[in-house]
Amino acid sequence: MIFVDKKGWKELIKAVARAYNELKEALDEALPDPRKEYLRYLYDLSQEPLSLDKMVRELKSQGYSDIVEKLLNKPPRKILGFLYWYGVEGEAVYKAYEAIKNHPHRPEIRVEDFSTDALTVADMIRDFNPERVIVFTLKSRGREPGIHRYTRRIERPSGIEAVEMMRPSLEGLLDVDALLSALGVFSDIDEVEVVECEPPPDNVDKCTELLISEALGEISDEEESTGGSG
Repeated sequence: MIFVDKKGWKELIKAVARAYNELKEALDEALPDPRKEYLRYLYDLSQEPLSLDKMVRELKSQGYSDIVEKLLNKPPRKILGFLYWYGVEGEAVYKAYEAIKNHPHRPEIRVEDFSTDALTVADMIRDFNPERVIVFTLKSRGREPGIHRYTRRIERPSGIEAVEMMRPSLEGLLDVDALLSALGVFSDIDEVEVVECEPPPDNVDKCTELLISEALGEISDEEESTGGSG
């Protein structure tokens, strides 16, 4: 039996540690760790961001193709918000809201009542954190009757301008323009999609049918991208 004193043990441990480090360095050079590039990206904020294509290629090369495909094909989270009010025209939007609210839809879609103040709507958006916010409503602007879709960039007012932009919504004006203006004060979203029905003369109920069709199209897109409703 060989006896080693305390000093000898320390020297032996140091020698083993040195040998381990030398072996690890040699293996690292021969077989580079694919995670290093991502670790450098996480800790070194000065370098250029990794491109999505490069990240996808790297992850697929490491055997994560199934996970990557699921992430890339995951449908966007959407809020379908219906803005209506008391009266014949508002009733047409409310009927569409009731139909869509009771229609089966996936968790990635939330159907909300936007007929409230902008602060409450902003809270709904913040709570769900969607990638798309779509407002369904009706407004007569003297256009061709039917559906008009557009995207509104949300402005960020300050000072007295912010007060003026949020006041109509907080005072109870249920109007899409007032809502979009006030969201610039209360919400961090950059844009909102609007599906707006211009009512045909003497046939406001037509807007109910058109708005339902547009909203079902958003739900159908979701189902198709995930392989059906199950």
